[in-house]
Amino acid sequence: MARANPRIAGTEPPQGATLLRPPTATRPALWLSEIAGRPAIFKDYRCCRPTMRFLGRFLVKRERAMYTLLSGSPGIPRCYGLLNPHCLAVEYIPGKDCFQFDTDELPDEFFERLEAVVRALHRRGVAHCDLKHRENIVVTRDFRPYLVDLNTALPRGSPWNLVQRWAFRLFAADDLKALVKIRYYLCPGQVSEADWLRISRPSPFEWMVRRMRDSLRALLRAVTGRRAI
Repeated sequence: MARANPRIAGTEPPQGATLLRPPTATRPALWLSEIAGRPAIFKDYRCCRPTMRFLGRFLVKRERAMYTLLSGSPGIPRCYGLLNPHCLAVEYIPGKDCFQFDTDELPDEFFERLEAVVRALHRRGVAHCDLKHRENIVVTRDFRPYLVDLNTALPRGSPWNLVQRWAFRLFAADDLKALVKIRYYLCPGQVSEADWLRISRPSPFEWMVRRMRDSLRALLRAVTGRRAI
């Protein structure tokens, strides 16, 4: 980890912060610092290009709302709130991203715990929507999973919001399908060929969502620029 350098971010970092990830045109800087003596991660959009910096004000508020909905849920870091209108502070969970593990390195109980965390998430009325990116799953030294980056999470919605509740059910099912894929990549011997064929073929809804996601990313890159800042 590099020590924080204000020239990299183009703004003053949290006091005593360490830069974990420099900003890009579409991704915020990540700083590691402390809040009241507790280690915290700061997602900071202040250093992004103007368009993304403007969007970042809404993204951090939305993500804070998702953490609030899931407060106390197992496997979800604490949210410490907004440091400023562009910067969200979340509990730092020491560990490794899920994609950093080799095949058959994770024990069976990890996958059982991960499924329990995701199902608890759904019972609280939130679908993560981005578990296919294994860097959103942090694994502690004792193989406990934590889900991070709730930026794209979807709440169930009110009883009369039938469209959102329909979308929630589809994305919750997609979360569970992502768990099968994670197990397949990390413990291929534990996933049957039938299960793999069942989850490897995208449904029409998944195909539509992927096309919309890719189009949105392409639009953001076109508006904000592709180069890192």
